[in-house]
Amino acid sequence: MHFYTFKLKMLDILRKEAIDEVKFGYLKKKYPTKHTYLATIRANKPVVRTVILRDCIDEIDPLFYTDARSFKVEDLKHNENASALFYNPKKLIQIRLDGQLRLLKDDDLIKKHREKALSISKKDYTSCFSPGEEISNPDALEYLKSDFFQGIYLQVEKIEYLKLKRPNHIRCEFNKKDNAWSNRFLAP
Repeated sequence: MHFYTFKLKMLDILRKEAIDEVKFGYLKKKYPTKHTYLATIRANKPVVRTVILRDCIDEIDPLFYTDARSFKVEDLKHNENASALFYNPKKLIQIRLDGQLRLLKDDDLIKKHREKALSISKKDYTSCFSPGEEISNPDALEYLKSDFFQGIYLQVEKIEYLKLKRPNHIRCEFNKKDNAWSNRFLAP
């Protein structure tokens, strides 16, 4: 096999591995990539928080649940650029997804995910206070009949994959343009 063909085949395999690592976060119970870090931009500074991966839209766009009044939603109104970082400590694989954060707008998907979310953790989306709002004490929370459920997803433009291994770490980047991926290796 020609070296160039081998390189392309290896990069395709690594991109599939990266996509699978992300998807396993919601497909497999207690998989390490279920808990991920989502970074948004607020006042020109990055803000990072832990979120739970709930699903993927299309091939790899990760979906998260939030309160419609949350800072995540406010952040995307001012700057849609965001990153999600996944890590599997057993496989020593780190995956970073870069793209634009979007509100879930598909009515069928909203209904499906709202029902799923509210059946598990209704209180998370029905507080009378907005997330991050100052309260006198934790017992001051009251809950409403209506909910503030909102699905958000990262429309991925770039995947960066890093696998720590010996003798050589493997790092590569995949960029999406016009629904096609370009691939390249990077120095670790």
